Amino acid sequence: MPRNSATKPKTTKPKPEPKPIEEQPPAPPVQVIERRVEMVTVEIPLGEPPRRFQQIHIGQALVYGEHAQTWARLRQALRDKNARTADGIEVQSGPDIIRWLLEKFAEC
Repeated sequence: MPRNSATKPKTTKPKPEPKPIEEQPPAPPVQVIERRVEMVTVEIPLGEPPRRFQQIHIGQALVYGEHAQTWARLRQALRDKNARTADGIEVQSGPDIIRWLLEKFAEC
């Protein structure tokens, strides 16, 4: 005769109560950063270059037309005035002119 195992009383686990729907937590406050922009006036000499320029390389940039002419005027005037950068370098090349301009902006 087969043996029947004794039936064990089943233990039922209590069903967990449903969790209430949670609202999303509020977003963290946003920090607004205002950047100040100053307008400055810089006196820049413009001379008369020896000829009309249609294009000029400025560092790795190439400028055309009126921009080239304005750059040539600036370069000529700085050369005529024997302009120097803050570290005493005579302003001759495009990078020298850019350094000179940036130093003038920084002085404002």
